[in-house]
This record gives sequence, structure tokens and C-alpha cells, in this order.
Amino acid sequence: MCSSETSKLIVCVLYRPPTAPVADFKACLESVHEFSTGKDDYDICLLGDFNFPNISWEAGITSSVTPSTELFEDFMSDHLLSQYVLQPTRNGSVLDLFLTNSAALVTHIDVSATELSDHDMVEVYLSYNPCHPNINIPPSFEGASFRSLDFNKADFDGINADIRDSDWDTLLEMEGLDDFPTAFSSRILTMCQKHCPLKLPPKGQSSRKMRILSRKKRKLQHRLDEALASPDAQLECVRQLEDRIALLHYDIRDTIVSERHFKEEQAIVGNLANGRDAQYLHRREPA
Repeated sequence: MCSSETSKLIVCVLYRPPTAPVADFKACLESVHEFSTGKDDYDICLLGDFNFPNISWEAGITSSVTPSTELFEDFMSDHLLSQYVLQPTRNGSVLDLFLTNSAALVTHIDVSATELSDHDMVEVYLSYNPCHPNINIPPSFEGASFRSLDFNKADFDGINADIRDSDWDTLLEMEGLDDFPTAFSSRILTMCQKHCPLKLPPKGQSSRKMRILSRKKRKLQHRLDEALASPDAQLECVRQLEDRIALLHYDIRDTIVSERHFKEEQAIVGNLANGRDAQYLHRREPA
């Protein structure tokens, strides 16, 4: 087992012999659970040879239920894991598995014969490279650049007026032919900053904190659904789960409000920096 704080990823490789005692298999799964505890925002990848030929993953059916299969299915349910290998990997059975709690992580699974083993080779294609985890993070629009400006909300009349009023000949004489392109770009950027608001992060992108809270809520809701469906459900356990979910709702609501206020403050700061504070604040005055 290993984890990467940079890429928020946990990788566990496991081999379960066909005759493995239930107690040993349970201890192994408990080790994985303990290793992942406290890492709710991590993607989990669990892979290896589990030797469960009695599970039909494509149909979602277990032909003969055993204590080990029940233990494994409960573990998958508790950790929101899905299994992605559907083609047989040895003698017509799917023995080699790849499980993850991230629905967006796996793009393709390829199973092919190999001379290196009596098992087929399983290749898992991921949607990102764990060595470069920031590939899917939205770009930051901070700093002085054209990319940081929202030209959809620009005052183009003001930009055009500033361009017309600029003395470009004097700028060329001051900077010289070699340095003029840089000076020209810098002045245009200054004009655009004066008449353009700054971009805000994409609305559809959840923050890291929201993803953690949402994942916790899904896990608790899943446990509550199981408890309610069980004929041996204990009322106290159900109430505790309901209380924890209710508290998470408050946390999610407070996080949404806090992030909305942060975005509004960023917009105000951007307008103040562009000299549009009076006009912007006037539009925000309550009726």
C-alpha cells in the first residue's frame, strides 16, 4: 500500500489465495481501511488477484455466496468502490480486479494474453497521470495578464477611446524599435485592466472542501440506507446517522455561502483595482 499527498491517490495491491482463511482476508481488508482512514478526499485504487470466480461482475451476481465474498462486497460498499475489469483474466473467470471510488478515474480497461503468466494481462487507462496531478485543476487567473481578464464583460468603448488617445509615436521614440512591442503590449494590458473585470473560477468546479463534504455525505447516506433496510436495525444507530447527515448539510450550506462571499469579494477587489469602485458599489446598493 502507498499513498501520494500530492496527487491525492491511494494504491493498494492485494493477492488473495483461493484457500485464504476468512480471518486473514478480513485482517487484510481492515489494514486497507485503516490506511485510508482520514483520507476522504483521496482516490482509492485497489487491484490484484482476488480469486473470486463465483462473482459475475458484468451481471452483478454472485453464484455461490461465501463469507469471503460477503466480506469483500461489504468492504466495497463501505468504501464506495466499483470494479472495472469485466473480461475473463484466467480460465473464463474474472480473477484479477481493479477497484476505485472515483467514477471519473478510469477511461478504459484492456485484457490481453501474455506469455509471462497463466493470467491475462490487464491494462488500466486512467483519465490523468498521477505524476502530474494538477492537469485537471482549473487554471488560476491571478496576476497581470490578458488571460486573467473577463473580456465578455469588458467596456470596449473605453478601451477603444484609450487606444485612440494614446501617443504611440512618442512611445516608439522613447522605447526604440526593439523594445516597442513589449511596451506596446504592456500599455494595452493596462488599458484592458482599467475596463475589464477579473475572471472568477468556473462555477461548475467544486472546491476541495466541498468534494470532501459531499463524499462524506454519500458514505453516511449509504450506511443509513443499509441500516433502514436491515430488519435488525437499531433505532439509536439510525438516529446517529441521521444527526451526522444533518450536521453535514449545515457544513455544506455554510461552505457554499462562504465560497460565494469569497467570489463576491474577489470581484469587488478586481473592480477596485480597475478604478471602477464607485460605479460597482453603486450597482450593489440595496433598493
